Amino acid sequence: MATLPVDDHTDEQDVVIHNAPGRAVCLHPSRDGAIAAFLFRAPRIPGFDHRDTGRHRQLPGRAR
Repeated sequence: MATLPVDDHTDEQDVVIHNAPGRAVCLHPSRDGAIAAFLFRAPRIPGFDHRDTGRHRQLPGRAR
């Protein structure tokens, strides 16, 4: 999952989701302002280190 702030999400209560098998994008209101969330599924990565932020940054670019 990757998130980023969104400047113009006018509805403060509705969540908007567009999805396809294995991936989705969502506009979501939050306490501090709206966010966009990009979600995807991937096969398990053997030896994946959850603390390796460099590896985390590579994963969204590999999503299909």
